[in-house]
Amino acid sequence: MTTNALRTAWLITYESKDISTDIADMVTAVTYTDQLQGKSDELELTVEDVDGLWRTGWYPSLSDKFQAKIGFENQALMACGSFEVDSIDLSGPPDILTIRGLATGNSSPLRTKQSVAFEDLSVDGIVRKIAGKYGYEVIGDIKGGKLKRVSQANESDLAFLKRLGESYGYVFSMRGERLVFYSLLELEQTPTITTIDRTDLDGYRFQDKAQATYVACELTFHDPQSGKVVKVRVEAENVRPRGAGANAAGALPSTIISQDRKSRGDQVRDWQKFLQGQKLYAGNIDGIFGPITDRGTRSFQRARSIQIDGDVGPQTYGQAAELGFVSGSGDVGSGGAGDVLKLEQRCESVADAEAKARAALRAANRLKATGTIDLPGNQMLVAGAKIELTNMLRLSGKYTINKSSHHMTRSSGGYSTSLDVAYV
Repeated sequence: MTTNALRTAWLITYESKDISTDIADMVTAVTYTDQLQGKSDELELTVEDVDGLWRTGWYPSLSDKFQAKIGFENQALMACGSFEVDSIDLSGPPDILTIRGLATGNSSPLRTKQSVAFEDLSVDGIVRKIAGKYGYEVIGDIKGGKLKRVSQANESDLAFLKRLGESYGYVFSMRGERLVFYSLLELEQTPTITTIDRTDLDGYRFQDKAQATYVACELTFHDPQSGKVVKVRVEAENVRPRGAGANAAGALPSTIISQDRKSRGDQVRDWQKFLQGQKLYAGNIDGIFGPITDRGTRSFQRARSIQIDGDVGPQTYGQAAELGFVSGSGDVGSGGAGDVLKLEQRCESVADAEAKARAALRAANRLKATGTIDLPGNQMLVAGAKIELTNMLRLSGKYTINKSSHHMTRSSGGYSTSLDVAYV
């Protein structure tokens, strides 16, 4: 264990052996990154090998396992979890090794693409069947009845579980050998763990997306039993009007744009410009959703681990919005608290459609603002927790932590925390 003037502390166990004392004088930085959804938790350890001990026997092997705890001396340390060595960077002289680990359970088999059909199982049943293949534990109360058929088409288990969860209002993450599902509704209702004022922050960066607030979602689908086109509508609960300055510029699209729908117009031009900025589109900005735009869209979906279908629907749009994408087009109404989110999706029943509409509505109304805040180290601030920010102008309010990074450095002798947060 190592300490500094601020009485920070860390502990490293490598292949079941406590090596904290052995490497105490070599470690220059420890960074733990905790993710709520989509990506693996990470641990990064930086060591300065002045004496050359790591050139032979000390040099780690890929897939070696290690654990970490961080916090303050004379207090309970936060357990970061178990990790597998994923990459090693070497620079110098002297030799500087940066060892990066991914949370165990996020490697090989779970990332292998496969095609499977699940029949007569609930979402919870599907999750538990996948968990059973690996001997993993399922954390979370996943509600809902049986579904006639759900297909996993050329997707990894990780991507499929993420997509399945989002479709029914859950965020999914891997925590070691646990599959964790958070209900968006439960996240919204979770009490805040602390209040943070702007004066407590070392830095902050926010994006107010001028997002329209939807009062309802109308979802249209083809009923496989009756053969008819059916429309369901669900109403939003506790809608927060945005105020006089709100507009529809950042709203989710009211209809899916895709090659199959022969989409064209300003909305497609906006999307092509976004893909071009992501280096995923090299065609003309012509407003025609053709094969090149379709390929770029699928590349974006693949990079973000979401369903690869070439459709720019709410899920894809929401991921793009987090990267700054804004479309000024689309039939989204006046932009105030009166808009209706309109979707077309594949559903097997009215109950299934209502569940998906409710999930999409809740996800859409969460995107009011996102930001990053930097503050002194606090191991209580982990992904999934909710905080309240004050004295932040019109952005004051309650936020969910989507990602937390805890960083300890020998040079500064301190411990800092950086949070990615989303308005609830």
